[in-house]
Parts: sequence; structure tokens; C-alpha cells
Amino acid sequence: MTLYARVSTDTSPEILYQLLTEQWKLSPPNLLISVTGGAKNFYLKARIKNMFHRGLIKVAQTTGAWIITGGTHAGVMKHVGQAVRDNALSSSIHGQIVAIGVATWGIIHNKDALSCPFYLSCCSF
Repeated sequence: MTLYARVSTDTSPEILYQLLTEQWKLSPPNLLISVTGGAKNFYLKARIKNMFHRGLIKVAQTTGAWIITGGTHAGVMKHVGQAVRDNALSSSIHGQIVAIGVATWGIIHNKDALSCPFYLSCCSF
């Protein structure tokens, strides 16, 4: 399931953490993995791509980490999303991978469908 929250720039981190752990029932992370990089698309050879996918998923699973990215389907963030998606499609045996994309409202495609009049909107789609 994909969840989202639209929050103000002055929303406190405590409120966001409460949303993630109490409302969405995510286990608190033992580690945060922040994957950052440009949004420019690039090609990865199959061997390197597979190593990146396997390594990222293994670290997230074995440590109980949350993976945090810029939340777009471009560049290195696209590769993270593909790794998480492929893992979810291939096996649910090893547990859930938590991936959180943090994107600015201005770059969200079809954002009108996500708009709510609330200060903190928590919706799923």
C-alpha cells in the first residue's frame, strides 16, 4: 500500500514521527538510509544495478532501516524505487521494506487529485 501525507513546512518532526509509527503502524527504524543524488537519469549496467538493488534491500532488511529519498521517479531515486518495488513483488518472506520519498509539492504529478483541505492530510491510494 502506498500512503502519503501533505504537510506544511512548519510541521514538527514529532508529529510526522507519530504519524508514521502510530497511525501508519511502521516499526520505529533502527537506521535511516538517505539515498541522495541528482534527478538526471542515467544508465546502470545490469551487474551494477543488481548489486545496488541487492545491497540496498539486504541492508534495509537486516537492520530494520527506513530508506529515505527525494521521492521522484528519476535518477538515483528511480533506482531505489525499482529495488523496493522488485523486492515487494518477488517476496514478502523477509519482511516489509519502508521507503519514504520526500518531494516538494510543486513537482508532484496530478497533485490536484491529492489535495485535501486539512492541515495534515493522510490518505492512501
